[in-house]
Amino acid sequence: MRKLFLLFYIVSSIQIFANTNIVEKDNKFYFSDRVIIKFKGNSSLSKISNSAVNKFSDSELTKTFKISEEINSSNKILNNIYTLKIKSPFEINYVIQEISRLPEIDWVDPHYLNKIDFTPNDPSFQTSQQYLNVIQAQEAWDINTGNEEIIIAIVDTGVDWEHPDLAANIWNNSNEISGNGIDDDNNGFIDDIHGWDFGGVDGTADNNPKEDRADHGTLVAGLASAVTNNEIGIASIGYKSKLMAVKTAQDNIRSESGLALVAYGYEGIVYASDNGAKIINCSWGSSNFSNAAQAVIDYAISKGALVVAAAGNDNSGAGFYPANYNGVLSVAGTNNSDIKASWSNYGTKVDVCAPGVSVYSTWQNDPFYISADGTSLSSPITAGLAALVANQFPAFSPLQIAEQIRVNSDNIDNNNLLYKNLLGAGRINAFKALTNTNSKSVRITDIEFTEIGDGDGIYESGETINISPIFSNYLSAISNLNVTIETENQNLQFLKNGGNVGSLFTLQNFNTSADFFSIAVNENAQENVDINLKLVYSDNDYQDFEWITISINPTYEIQTTENLSITFTSSGSIGFDDYPTNLKGNGLRYKDGPNILFESSLIYGTSLSSIENCARNADGDKDLDFSVVTPIKVNKNGDIADKEGYAVFNDAIASPKSLGIETEFFTYSFSDNSDYMIVRYALTNKTNVNIENFYIGQYWDFDIDDTSYDDDMVAYNIEKDFGYAYDNDGDPLSTHIGLAVLSEDTKNFFAMNDKGQGNPTISWDGFTDTEKWTSLTSGKTFSSTGPNDISLVISAGPATLYPNIKKNFDFLIAAGDDLEKLTQTVITAKQKYNDVLTTISYSNEIIPENFELFQNYPNPFNPTTKIKYTVPANSNEYIKSNKLDPNRNTVTLKVYDILGKEIKTLVNQKQNPGIYEINFDALNLTSGVYFYKLTSGSFSSIKKMILLR
Repeated sequence: MRKLFLLFYIVSSIQIFANTNIVEKDNKFYFSDRVIIKFKGNSSLSKISNSAVNKFSDSELTKTFKISEEINSSNKILNNIYTLKIKSPFEINYVIQEISRLPEIDWVDPHYLNKIDFTPNDPSFQTSQQYLNVIQAQEAWDINTGNEEIIIAIVDTGVDWEHPDLAANIWNNSNEISGNGIDDDNNGFIDDIHGWDFGGVDGTADNNPKEDRADHGTLVAGLASAVTNNEIGIASIGYKSKLMAVKTAQDNIRSESGLALVAYGYEGIVYASDNGAKIINCSWGSSNFSNAAQAVIDYAISKGALVVAAAGNDNSGAGFYPANYNGVLSVAGTNNSDIKASWSNYGTKVDVCAPGVSVYSTWQNDPFYISADGTSLSSPITAGLAALVANQFPAFSPLQIAEQIRVNSDNIDNNNLLYKNLLGAGRINAFKALTNTNSKSVRITDIEFTEIGDGDGIYESGETINISPIFSNYLSAISNLNVTIETENQNLQFLKNGGNVGSLFTLQNFNTSADFFSIAVNENAQENVDINLKLVYSDNDYQDFEWITISINPTYEIQTTENLSITFTSSGSIGFDDYPTNLKGNGLRYKDGPNILFESSLIYGTSLSSIENCARNADGDKDLDFSVVTPIKVNKNGDIADKEGYAVFNDAIASPKSLGIETEFFTYSFSDNSDYMIVRYALTNKTNVNIENFYIGQYWDFDIDDTSYDDDMVAYNIEKDFGYAYDNDGDPLSTHIGLAVLSEDTKNFFAMNDKGQGNPTISWDGFTDTEKWTSLTSGKTFSSTGPNDISLVISAGPATLYPNIKKNFDFLIAAGDDLEKLTQTVITAKQKYNDVLTTISYSNEIIPENFELFQNYPNPFNPTTKIKYTVPANSNEYIKSNKLDPNRNTVTLKVYDILGKEIKTLVNQKQNPGIYEINFDALNLTSGVYFYKLTSGSFSSIKKMILLR
């Protein structure tokens, strides 16, 4: 038997195709040299051209979707969507994030591609059209055999419009004169007689939608509407319905195995919608969500076209697009016994199923017919039925057609208990879809979620979620609708479970109360959980369901003061938890202004080969070297500050370069000054050896002006010991961001020009480990840069982390309306730090392995300061007995003036191993430089301190 198995998946390895502008990486195919941009309503193209276009491109912006002026004037959904060609060497994720920050921009997307893969085998005509009996096609044909006015668009790899079993059903553009080289119908396409080829041979579009290899599209077309009752080949559910051929592959863009990629699928949907298609089939897809694609689906619906799409062949419940977009009829695959095909996707977004195993259809080349498997076949079968429904119920809208098919499907959950409620309403039934004139269907058309808790919009343990849907009745009138909600998830408790909606006539909407559903998140709820909630509809003989999803206890928190808002994560990032998407978090905002932070990450290491971080890497993706131990939680009325955040993460997943460090992450904000926050990284070396030459820092990429990111500045205030960034737009009252190392460590500061001018780094072309190590360890060599697109690293080190001894590294984040106000805030914050955070003592439960004398803090001081030191265990006897070693040397700690005169003895005794902290009171001493010295046996260490009155 000759078979064809159709797979729609994207592999995870990185691959750049022979056509070098196509990249395959992390389950995504996309063009590396272009992005799609949506401008806000009345934005000026000239404004964006003066900034982003000139920086990232040498080309003009071009309309993404080719729509005639007549259509464009009456339908605005795809207005202001443009494609921007990117010049080398800019990395696409960087470009997307930078452009998306501009106030004129609604969103920016990559231009994704979709992959198909298949393997042929021998056909068996006798068995491969049984699916028509399964869906009751013959009974349906007794009711309706379609209409030549109903057009099914096959948006695919091309269609052999001359195939003997397709030719009579191929759409002909009667308003276009073939071969005259004129756009006779003014639709923007010349000589598009049977459809259009968006990809052509090499990216140049043409009017031949069958050239090169139209095999897959031909296979799909035959299932949607091959000529039926013509004594050859196959029958199809669409019967008389016409087929529009829309080729969206490009012949010279292929996978390693030579298979076509659907590069212009959404452009094809627009063409089909504009040229009369009632049904549009998409037997392709990927895991990539795109705002542009959802806009195209909305546009198709507004033009009266229903999009039908394959749910995918990955045996997965994950998102698959376009099937998962709102408004698309999503089709999973079954065999002829109504059992889910082993490869078919499933999930809460599936609407219906259709046969997709051993299905016989047309083929472009000899033998011209072939048997195949895949949801790519289930989809056109459903599309063919949609064409019959459209003919049977000519007044139906696209969504009503979809609902008529959905609610008249046969429930097959008893055959698929593992996938109950995850295969949509069931397997399609053509006869019922055409004959049931009293169908009912209620769906959510909009929904509002309200958090009752701390007001941050994040659903967390102990909080309540109120849910208010808007319901719409698409089909026949309903007399007494009840809606309830349920879930098997144990993290939630229902406080209010819905209720009675009452009667709804056809196409009536119903607005529910603000707390129609009310749900409590349990105190012990799990972290970072997506929960599916099942809405159950009932009205006499009508039973239906729908899914909604909520996320609880995410691994990031937004900490706020009156003026400052910063998102902190559980694994080292600041601002956002999902770079480069940057949807999980609110960035860094000052005084209700826009977000001014593109990316921030903890970075530490001991050498070039041991860099650990969560910043972007050389490929522009996010490094993931830290794993969550305890998710971030911000509490009010903390022990030290008014608001305190706490998380724990480690570097275990960074193996083999893992240093073996566990980090306790603290965040502090104070109500008496709302212009700064303090963060502490309390690091514990979990190994049994010293970690030496250790540097730790924060990487910050700011975009302070929301209109242009090319005029920001970075500088360092030597006198007050802090770095800062600001917008150099000439406005003296421009937000200034200040950063400082507060702990008593050697401080480093590295300013970076992101265009690579003036220093050896970064950032738009990726952030390499070499650049990260350089920026961590170069002192203050590059302490200023700009005006330009800027970033910086502020760091501490070198330091030594001793085994099982905790060491704090403390950083300041401050803001001000100008440099003078920022400077005063930094001074105030440092005083608060000295008064409050430096009083926190170290644990003495861990046995040090070496002597170490630490820098006193505060320093300078007036009149008291603290001196910390460690005493190691030097005998096995102590370790065994936990008793003082009688042979231990005496420990002394003494203070001297600048002339070497002993001022005071602070310690002079034998001491157990541990970490000690001694208070020194210089009340009776004059201002000046003093020294303190720790000695024990052969060990001796001296530090300098300054008394400043």
